[in-house]
Amino acid sequence: MMRLVAAYPEWISSGETVGTTRQGRPIRLWCVGPGGCAPAAAGQQFELPAVLYTALVHAREPATLMCLVYALRKLLQDAAARVGGAHRLLASRKLLFMPVANPDGYAWNERTRPRGGGMKRKNGMRTCSPPDTENDGVDLNRNFGFKYAYDNIGSSARGCSEEYRGTGPFSEPETRAIQAVVQKHKPKAVLHWHGWGNDIAFPYSYDWRAPMSNDDLGLYQEFTAEMAASNHYASGRAWESVGYTTNGEADDWGWGDHQAVSVTIEVGSSSDGFWPPPSRILPIAMESAWPTHYLAWASGPMLQLDTLAL
Repeated sequence: MMRLVAAYPEWISSGETVGTTRQGRPIRLWCVGPGGCAPAAAGQQFELPAVLYTALVHAREPATLMCLVYALRKLLQDAAARVGGAHRLLASRKLLFMPVANPDGYAWNERTRPRGGGMKRKNGMRTCSPPDTENDGVDLNRNFGFKYAYDNIGSSARGCSEEYRGTGPFSEPETRAIQAVVQKHKPKAVLHWHGWGNDIAFPYSYDWRAPMSNDDLGLYQEFTAEMAASNHYASGRAWESVGYTTNGEADDWGWGDHQAVSVTIEVGSSSDGFWPPPSRILPIAMESAWPTHYLAWASGPMLQLDTLAL
């Protein structure tokens, strides 16, 4: 990220710490926009539409970090070259990037499996016996406030479970950091990267019977169909796309509590798994560039061609 800041100081901020983990690691956020998201000038009548992007919510999914960095770098490169309207996009949006949402879990995998392959998914909370194993921690994607602990199918009350939801909604510093960013910047849309599945999931995840109006469902279907136009990922509500229900989940919270169009993109195939071989990192990352850029465009006014007659 520091290399991107040095190369594109007119667009990207130097970064800020928006939280601190239980083990003392900073949770960092970078803002991309006019002047590196400089404060609004006095008298400015409106805020630019904001979009939040997160990766490594689950620590064993390193391809998500590469997807975020690749998509951001391509957007900055295209803006510098004035390709594909990227310059206009960055001039009219506030894009927020949190590359490592779970620093403690990622550091544990790095320490125990320095050559890759660590399977710790959760954060650094001590929840299991014996301690300091991959079973320790809270599943951050079960720790958000909307429909938290709705049932024991979509999350767990057991500390050693992979889906342990924590002691209460937003009990963890990582989810509180995301909460604070959303409350401060009020994003119109949010994209969370996860692995794996080659699909795009949207709310609601907590129950297959959860009500959603036809207008809201149509909005999500349109957005995800456009996002999958080049990578051909499947899309649907979480129980349709990934095949199970979850509660206390980030997309449900983003939409249910903040009306931010919130989606999860699950990158990589079953053969890639959580730790794809190095040869697969770039192809997987390239599949995320268009969804990233489309969501940024769709968060505010844009011209879109629906039909063409010759």
